[in-house]
Amino acid sequence: MVFGRWVPILVLLVAALIALVGRALPSVVALSLGTQTEELLRPAAAVACGLCQGRENTTICSPACQVASLYSEVLSERVELANALREDGKLDDAEKLCREILKGRLQLSGELHLEVLGSEVDLAAVLREQGELDEAESLLRAGLLRHGHTAPGASGASGASAAAAASTVAPAAWPAAQVMDAKRILAWVLDDQERSADSALLYDDVLAWQSHSLGERHPDALLTKMNIALGLVEKKRLPEAEALLRVAMDGNREALGAEHLHTLAAGNNLAHVLEQQGRSAEAVSVYQEVIPPQSAALGAQHSRTMATKETLAGLLERLGRLAEAEPLRSEMLALELSTFGHAHPNTVAATFGLAQTLAAQPARRAEAAELYRTMAERLEAAYGAEGHPSAAEARRALAEVLEQEPQREGSAGGDS
Repeated sequence: MVFGRWVPILVLLVAALIALVGRALPSVVALSLGTQTEELLRPAAAVACGLCQGRENTTICSPACQVASLYSEVLSERVELANALREDGKLDDAEKLCREILKGRLQLSGELHLEVLGSEVDLAAVLREQGELDEAESLLRAGLLRHGHTAPGASGASGASAAAAASTVAPAAWPAAQVMDAKRILAWVLDDQERSADSALLYDDVLAWQSHSLGERHPDALLTKMNIALGLVEKKRLPEAEALLRVAMDGNREALGAEHLHTLAAGNNLAHVLEQQGRSAEAVSVYQEVIPPQSAALGAQHSRTMATKETLAGLLERLGRLAEAEPLRSEMLALELSTFGHAHPNTVAATFGLAQTLAAQPARRAEAAELYRTMAERLEAAYGAEGHPSAAEARRALAEVLEQEPQREGSAGGDS
């Protein structure tokens, strides 16, 4: 009988000893033992929590709490691994690990502990990136509800009740960070589901908390301001969106640097909003400001960089600033050509872009005609006379240019 009372304590002490040995080993060996250590500590931690419940006996509680604490540390280390897997794009592995961590947290602390909500937020973030939006939403809503918080857009919530659900909290009652993280990720999920009216209410709540707890120019607060701005764009409230995007761009440049993705995103969005307001010249200046750091951060030929260049070139052409658009088009064509060759769709599109810019300048139409002719001949040689639709399109464009330059083409035709 006496021995039986010490069995749980002996189990806990053995578990603690193995865990400590595993943590003391070199990192490579410890990593290989990580799963085994966790599997041992999980049931031991459950025993620990059961033994400590309502007891004041330090003989039992001291080793029990030690095991529970060790298991909590193991779970925290697993969170770091899950984050690394997510950043590497290994979402299935990250999801599996996040589910294991959540199971461990529930067993260790119970569903009302804030660390459980934090684990639910981590899992929901991975699910969102996997496109599992409904599961992510359900997980976050359930977690928030357990902590006394509802969110707009839930079944049966509409109108005044939805607004009340996400009303900005009073300064004397700021909720825990995990609660606001859940609201932030839920707002992203709702955005992905094109439910911007619901997400806007959550963003207002999140921004109020971030401004109070982190500061108005903290990168997290600036990201929320950018998300709010995008919702305002959908509602055609462009001046308000512009003001928020300027704050986000300037603040991110100061806090994170000109080459950070948040700074670049704010700049691109600001230029788009300026263009929508008919302020194209200002938009051009912002795009020109964004492209150098974007090229440095992502590469001159990254798809986002090329998209920004394409947008800028098109805007310059609509403004009649063809002499500025032309070198940009030439640079884009050279980049695509060096990477993909003549027949790749990216190169074909870049060739058309430069040729059209040249054709719009009377003195450069002969160069445009040569570009169209060369492109058509190369595509026909690679795919046959009828094998590539862009070859026929280039022939039609060539004919249109020749109609505008009959004398020049006549002399060129005599030479051939």
